[in-house]
Amino acid sequence: MQKRSGKTQLLPPPDFLRDVQIWMQDAVSVIELDPKKALESRKYLTGSDHLESDERLQIYINDYWPRIVESLAEDFPKLKKLWGDDFIDWVQAYLTEMPADSHSLFNLGKRFPAFLKRRYKEKNRALVLEIANYEWAHAQLYFVKNSKALNLEKLNDPDYLMQSHFRLAPTAIPLYLQHDLINWNNQKQVQSIPTYAVVFRDAQFHILAQSVEFGLYTLLNLLKKPMKVPALIEAATPLLVSAGFNPEPLDYQKWFQTAVQNGWMTQTYQRRK
Repeated sequence: MQKRSGKTQLLPPPDFLRDVQIWMQDAVSVIELDPKKALESRKYLTGSDHLESDERLQIYINDYWPRIVESLAEDFPKLKKLWGDDFIDWVQAYLTEMPADSHSLFNLGKRFPAFLKRRYKEKNRALVLEIANYEWAHAQLYFVKNSKALNLEKLNDPDYLMQSHFRLAPTAIPLYLQHDLINWNNQKQVQSIPTYAVVFRDAQFHILAQSVEFGLYTLLNLLKKPMKVPALIEAATPLLVSAGFNPEPLDYQKWFQTAVQNGWMTQTYQRRK
């Protein structure tokens, strides 16, 4: 820490501290102590009269794994419920193949759905993959940044509505579910009910999931790219018609209002060429 002109300035951490952190993260992100890491531990950890450096490292590993399992159980509670004790086995398989690459436990589960898609081959594969994606959608919304809320009064201005570019808010994730995961709580069986849903974070920072009509789901999916309202309607109409719907202007108005009221849409500004 240095002082310049009466102000305190924080210095970056020394390189050796960063090296220790990286080594330690890699060393404890395993189930069993790596012999190579056991030898390297003499360089990074101090032994004592009672414990060698590799024995200290083993203690860290033993403490670290229960916290990892607990963290992933918090991110994937429905998977833990479905698997029971097998949940720990899949966590161990996941982190053995794909060790943590971040110091934050928040990022621990980001590759879990992709890992399961590659490795999980049981009869309930479709259900497990759907639960993993659904629950990671919840987990990742805790830390995304808020977008600027739409001005509801401006939405009554036809020129503003027709000329502005809109996009999906980063705090909303539209999903198509083949099972009723939204209402699945303590029941043993999950009902196979196709559902269009939005997982989102509300103004109070609650992470929620809500079923929506196919039309609104279609609009939100299209808004993953910025679009003006006329282009949005033009792109959505053939998709809805091909699915057996005949949307009216009032339908689009209703879906648009629902998206705005729930904070699922935001405005984006296009640079002028």
